[in-house]
Amino acid sequence: MKTLHLVTLAVLAGLLILGCSDSADNPVEPGSNAVEQKQAPREVVELVKQYSTGETLPPDVSLTNRSEFPPDPSDTSYDVYAVTFIWGTIHNSALHSTAPTDWTGEISTNAAAFLDPIYTIDFEPGEDTLYPRNAPVGANWQSFTLNDFDGLSFLLYHERGVVYIAPPKLLFDTQPIRLELSLHELEDFFAFYMVDGSNALAVRARLIPRSDCRKGLFAGEWVKDSTDRRQGHFSAVWFESNFQPSGYLSGTFWMNDDGRGGFAGSLSGYVTDEVIATVSGTWFFDDPSMCPACGEGRGRLEGEFTMLDGSGTGSMEGVFGAIGIDMFETDLALTGQWRLNCPEKEVKEITAEGQQL
Repeated sequence: MKTLHLVTLAVLAGLLILGCSDSADNPVEPGSNAVEQKQAPREVVELVKQYSTGETLPPDVSLTNRSEFPPDPSDTSYDVYAVTFIWGTIHNSALHSTAPTDWTGEISTNAAAFLDPIYTIDFEPGEDTLYPRNAPVGANWQSFTLNDFDGLSFLLYHERGVVYIAPPKLLFDTQPIRLELSLHELEDFFAFYMVDGSNALAVRARLIPRSDCRKGLFAGEWVKDSTDRRQGHFSAVWFESNFQPSGYLSGTFWMNDDGRGGFAGSLSGYVTDEVIATVSGTWFFDDPSMCPACGEGRGRLEGEFTMLDGSGTGSMEGVFGAIGIDMFETDLALTGQWRLNCPEKEVKEITAEGQQL
């Protein structure tokens, strides 16, 4: 449990007015599904920002002992959601409570997912406990609050491409309040629920932008013309990150009159010869050999590709040849890597009005 510090008198006075306005609404019935979102006071917004799970762990949190390991975060067959629940007395205008509130409960999902608790929010030893799990799709805890708050932050790994009969949901189930959220709501979600005059629940969830976009390798040949070693053609097999071949890369290269190299080509399917992407870019020699007529044994290429089905664009870079090889060698090894650009999903900022910009 953790007690929320009081804000200044001026801010508190304004929040008391807001609190009185909220208290005029009917509070959520304990254990009810008929929950109603309320406007979040400013200190609740700041509290949620402080403890929400991100790419790095917030300071001053107690790490849980994770005996089970979730999927690799770079595994793009999963969507990963960061979710934080904070419960108890989480706003300064709440009424003073004389008895503890039992928030013992569980979080679970009916989806093909892995729920990974990252940290508890000020669970007190001997009073609050995150129990060892017997299944990867849920978490259970014991929690009591008395004019303070507890919470839990976790990552939800949801397997892509699964067809459901019933809509996949996340369930927060305690005696004071029971809340169901559709997984699609978790992409960018913030909500504040009043349970009674003293207690409330705040939820923040978002889909974590994937820094690991689709990527892979290519390997083949860079072949110089026998009459002009500064032009020719290239070909390579296009591999996914799991080393499975997914296409053929081919094209031509040349050197302009100003000494700048260029290349262009296409990527076709591995099973069919259908063109699925166009490629283009530049290349240059980087062989440091210093003898006359040498220095053309190795080079580098940098370019871009565009998927013709509209699924996106990407970058590629590679190396051909080797330092100091025979200047008359025309068939050079070509290796490189590619990466599809995946636009990061905008994370909306939550505001003191409880809305999202």
